[in-house]
Amino acid sequence: MSLVFFLSILSAILLQGISLSAIAATGDTFTPYVFASVTHDSNLLCLSPSAITTNPADFVRQIGAGMNVDWKVARQEFLLTAAFNDNRFDRYSALDYIGRDLKGTWNWKLADHFSGDAGYTNSLSIGTFANQQVLVSNQRIQERSFFDGLWSFHPSWQAGIGVSKNKYSYSDILQSNLNSDTDVGEITLQYLSSTTSKVGIKLRETNGHYPNQAIDYVSMISDGYQQREILATLDWNDGGHNLFKGEAGTVQRKNDFFSVRDYNGYNARGTYTWLTTGKVRLDISAWHQIWAWDDLATSYSLNRGISLTPSWTPVATITVSGKIQRETHDFLGNPGILVLTTQRSDIENTSSLSVIYQPAPSYSFNVSVGDDNRDSNQPLYSFKAATVSIGATFQM
Repeated sequence: MSLVFFLSILSAILLQGISLSAIAATGDTFTPYVFASVTHDSNLLCLSPSAITTNPADFVRQIGAGMNVDWKVARQEFLLTAAFNDNRFDRYSALDYIGRDLKGTWNWKLADHFSGDAGYTNSLSIGTFANQQVLVSNQRIQERSFFDGLWSFHPSWQAGIGVSKNKYSYSDILQSNLNSDTDVGEITLQYLSSTTSKVGIKLRETNGHYPNQAIDYVSMISDGYQQREILATLDWNDGGHNLFKGEAGTVQRKNDFFSVRDYNGYNARGTYTWLTTGKVRLDISAWHQIWAWDDLATSYSLNRGISLTPSWTPVATITVSGKIQRETHDFLGNPGILVLTTQRSDIENTSSLSVIYQPAPSYSFNVSVGDDNRDSNQPLYSFKAATVSIGATFQM
């Protein structure tokens, strides 16, 4: 059935490509493509060493088809990305699924002082096993709709507004209590220097809701929260080889019903980019942020980490990139109802290396390796996993 499914998708893409090509204006693009990959995961279910009773490794084979559309109408630009993928597991065939990645964006511009974007994304993939660790096909649907606007009211000043709605849905009934709806609103004010750097202030409010999570006055579990942030922002460019983008400020998180689960602190995140030459790039990121995480023992996670992401393009057809990351997760907000020996704390170290070979604009090949090592003070959450993947993409 999957072969028929993808042949029908490919045929539709090719026919649509012929139709759009006939009416596309100069500068418009329509790019259909197909892709395939094979991945070996040494510990697919992220099992701790003490929980492994059989071979936890598996091969995952993926084939897919998609298209990219870039359509310009006067000052407006419309971008569409649509891709479908069929995923087959050798050992754990119960996890087989058909995923998707859909995104539509309108980059709008009004007169010379107003611009922004609006759009919608929808993706379906299998959820991570890092905190589930059982053989259940927990498919996750992630949706996001957004609108951003920027008003350049002075050569040196601009103001912005942004709103978005994010929705997560899980197919597994045991995980469905993590289904969430999150509304985010932002307003910004920035000063633009003569060197294209920007400094400003951002106000952000997040309202989270868990539609399948009942309010529990005994365990003090709520179905929502509000979070407010006041952040200083910096977008620095020396006009040469150094870039920095970051934000930092206070954050206040309030539980809808139980103040014992509230949080007052700070959030900060920054990325420094070093462009040594046209062939070498290095990104260094660091962060200190809280993330929503609601269960009996935790209402949020404080994440602190650092990552290094280098890339090297020795010749036009080859790109080598990698990533090294270390992150600490402290699971906080326990009201004391559930007595634990210690509050859960994880340290996760991940690394990856990939090589992309693109001998022609229409096709490319890639090889990647990865390693994930999590050490937790709750032993069942510790695991080690390594992945190896090879793949190819062909554009039409």
